[in-house]
Amino acid sequence: MKKSIFTTVLMLVFVTSFTATAQKKESKRHKVVEAVINNYKSDNNSAIYKLFDTEMQKAMPEDKTAEFFNNLRKNAGAIKNYSYLKKVSTFDLYKIEFEKATLQLNISINKNSKIDGFAFRPYVENKKIANVKTDLTLPFDDEWYVVWGGDTEDVNYHVILESQKGAFDCVILDSEDKSFKNDRSVNENFYCFGKKLYAPCKAEVIMAVDGIKDNIPGVMNNTFPTGNTVVLKTENNEYIYICHFKQFSVKVKQGDIVNRGDLLGLCGNSGRSSEAHLHFHIQNNEYQEHSNGLKAYFSNIFVNKNQELKYSPLRGDRIENNIVKK
Repeated sequence: MKKSIFTTVLMLVFVTSFTATAQKKESKRHKVVEAVINNYKSDNNSAIYKLFDTEMQKAMPEDKTAEFFNNLRKNAGAIKNYSYLKKVSTFDLYKIEFEKATLQLNISINKNSKIDGFAFRPYVENKKIANVKTDLTLPFDDEWYVVWGGDTEDVNYHVILESQKGAFDCVILDSEDKSFKNDRSVNENFYCFGKKLYAPCKAEVIMAVDGIKDNIPGVMNNTFPTGNTVVLKTENNEYIYICHFKQFSVKVKQGDIVNRGDLLGLCGNSGRSSEAHLHFHIQNNEYQEHSNGLKAYFSNIFVNKNQELKYSPLRGDRIENNIVKK
């Protein structure tokens, strides 16, 4: 299948310490974006390249810059309109309306008014996420740390995918906030690797994948993104995806009925995963391509040592069940 600009994200990010608070600095950044827009309209790729900082120019030489923007014109067409959305970390986000598509531009501009990173991706309207109806408990023992979780992209990168808007990624941390001990190239050195994962509610198992090998930490398997996976269908027709199980650890099969607290398998590092972790999300249909993500609330849990009767975790939370599992 031919790649198009609508499915390919260019992301060149360089760390900057720049944080703009003054309106004058914001105005400078917006003028840089205005220059990019005007030069795009006039087919002046060279002028866009000259807006890059030195490191960006090395990463994306002038010929590659011209190739990228020529392909963008071919696939998306002329720019009809654009508007500022918000700032996330070092990036300003813009909605760009082209003839053939509406894209989001994420652009980072340093203190010298030079571009040091940008990305184009499909623009998605920020819709409110529907809440799950099913009563849930956390699918693990002990305290876990929420690496990604929440409703906005700055705390949860999953929100750019419609089916995963309410997703969580969780690991276990030690007292030094590390997720592993000793050599990080060994899966068994990660604290959550091999930990038991449980059914968060009564449900039917509609998919169970168990044969995908665990990755070497830092090396991801993009061929099978979810890795070893269990998908549960709740009594409210909600579909729970629990992903990245350890190879050959899944204890259930398609057609099984599980109850809250039943063992599903062990946490692993399979699929598109850089280290052992739990990925958990709920959607309103079986297949991800045709689904909307749902916001999960867990009952009777501890959040940063404080009891919450009903809570949807956020990035940075330390969460734990206030119940005893089987």
